[in-house]
Amino acid sequence: MRTQLLRFIAVGASNTAITLAAYAAALRLGVRYLPAGAAAYALGGVNGFLLNRTWTFAHRGHILPAGARYAAVTAAGIVANLALLRAAISLGVPRAADEVAAVAPVTLVSFALNRAWAFAVIDDPSLPPALVPDRGRRRLRRAARTGRADPAAARDRG
Repeated sequence: MRTQLLRFIAVGASNTAITLAAYAAALRLGVRYLPAGAAAYALGGVNGFLLNRTWTFAHRGHILPAGARYAAVTAAGIVANLALLRAAISLGVPRAADEVAAVAPVTLVSFALNRAWAFAVIDDPSLPPALVPDRGRRRLRRAARTGRADPAAARDRG
């Protein structure tokens, strides 16, 4: 887990660098701060998906469900990022520094959601059912409906 956390931090640093550079470039091009923040955060999000899926979490499940979950986490991050940008601007934070204030808390929440949900092993068919929360629960419900003992549980007891 320590390696995973360190890798996530490295990916997060690259996401932050991409986000801040894209945000600064967009502001210099005359883009308003909210669209600039959304686009910059989205660019960091694409980088994050690619690196986190392959390197940080070594996700081996289906890419489309993981991508959809990651997109949902990123969309929530964009909304939170924009809310924090608006709050920072209303508090008088300079526009070049407001993204710095928004990135840190959004990154922490995004890590937790990505680790627990977006890149979770819930869609990896090669794992035993006991290691996959949804499949394990389905197996137990099926055993309870049929009145049979759970064969995997019986094997676990030796």
